Formats: sequence, structure tokens, C-alpha cells
Amino acid sequence: MARKTLIIYLVSACVVLFVAIAVAIPFLTRTTTLTFKVMESVGESWVWDFEAKIQNKTVTGYFQSDRGPKTYQFTNLKSGNSTLTVTAPSYRSVEIPVQLKKGNNTIPVPIVMDAYEIEGLAKFFAFEQKVEDGWDISLRAATSEHAAILYHPPLDIRLYVQVYSWNRNDQSDWDKLLAEQSLYYGQIPWSWDTTLESQFRYVAHLDYSLLARQTVSACTIKYLILIRDPDKTTPELFEDTAKKLDSMRNIDQALAYLDQQAPTIPYYTDISWDVAK
Repeated sequence: MARKTLIIYLVSACVVLFVAIAVAIPFLTRTTTLTFKVMESVGESWVWDFEAKIQNKTVTGYFQSDRGPKTYQFTNLKSGNSTLTVTAPSYRSVEIPVQLKKGNNTIPVPIVMDAYEIEGLAKFFAFEQKVEDGWDISLRAATSEHAAILYHPPLDIRLYVQVYSWNRNDQSDWDKLLAEQSLYYGQIPWSWDTTLESQFRYVAHLDYSLLARQTVSACTIKYLILIRDPDKTTPELFEDTAKKLDSMRNIDQALAYLDQQAPTIPYYTDISWDVAK
């Protein structure tokens, strides 16, 4: 009887041990992963050419998605405390301490990166495309050799335009334009084009309804682009300066104010002559 009881006990112990091993094996052998997203702070879109590194592993991101940040994943990591480092050209690097547990780990919110420059920027060129209710405008960053900079981060900018009528029968010069009443001066909103095939990503729209006269057939458009340098200008100062410029009558007044009162805010100008309406 004692022998039978011992056998039953041993069998039960073996079953318990087998079940414990069966439960433990998947836990002990499952890989440790880390999933995350990366986006830039201005347009909340992808970050071009970023590198994310942890435990001597690297993930590289280029275009992500025009529907929001893409999810990236590290696999076969070691559990425990570690640091995720994300770098990208013209962006401030980000370091995030993470405590990795066995299995799947997720950083719950996107990693936000702040851009500080468009490398090689010396000029913006504005290009207009006539549409039914106005002009679609693309701003193209360029080098001092006038070469387009195709891949660059979206910096925080403010876009001002001043519109004059253009007489195609009597080619006006700048002095004649200044003597006329401008058809419009003010700030217009812009957006960041995240579609993969796009090459020039600052886009805006200038509506005909803003013009003081609707009967003109052609216009001259002068542009003023302000850029916030995060090393020199706080968001509050940038916004206050924009409000000052909103209250002015023309771009020349705005330029004078920027040169005298806000010399730390970089700006660029461009002009398009004889723009068909």
C-alpha cells in the first residue's frame, strides 16, 4: 500500500513538474521586442533618415507614411534597463531610458524630434500654380547655387505675401508697383506635404477672394518667409513677432521691423512677376 501511494505521489509530482516546465518554456524562450514610432514636432510627420539604436542594434527610417507615423520594432533584445537613442540629420538627438521585460515592449507615444536647420539653405523660391479659386504655392528650399534641397525637415515658418496688379501692356517696374495700392498683404497658412512622391513639401494656397480687386488679369507676388531658429528664438517671441507683422501695411515695413527689432529671426524673400490670374 505504501509502495502504491509512493508511486501515485511520484506520478503526480511528475505531472506537476511537466506542466510547470511546459508553462515556463515559452516564457523563457520568447524573444524580447521593443516597438516605437518617431515623428517631427512641427508637422507631426516622418523624420527623414533617422537612426534608432539600442543594444548595438540599429533601425533606419526614411519615408514613413502620409497617414501618420509608422511603427518600428527591435527584436531579440536583452531584458533589463537600456537606452534607446534616436538621431537624424538636422534634428536634436533623443535618448529614452527603457526597462525591457521579457516579451513585447512598446513606447506608448511617438518619439518627437525637433529640427533645428535646413542644411545648406540659402534661399526659398516660390512657385505658383493657377487653380479655380486662386493659386497653389510651393516653397522650395535651395542652396546658394540655386540647387533644390529635396529632403529636409519642416522648420516652423511664417509665410507673408503681398500682391500687386501687373499690367502686361505696360511692363511695370518695382517703383511703379510701390506707387500702386497693393491688392493684398498678410500671412497665409501653409501645410507640410507628407506624400511619398512629393519633392517640395511646403505648400500654401492664396485665394482670389483675398484680393482687393478681382478684375486684374495678372499679378506680381512678393513673399516673406520667417524661420524660427530654436537656438535663438522662443516660440513665444516668434509668435509675438508674427503678430506685429500682421498689423503692418506691407512687406517693406515688416522687413524694417525685422532688421531693427527682431534681428535674431532669419527671413527670406522672393518675388514672382507676371503671375497669371
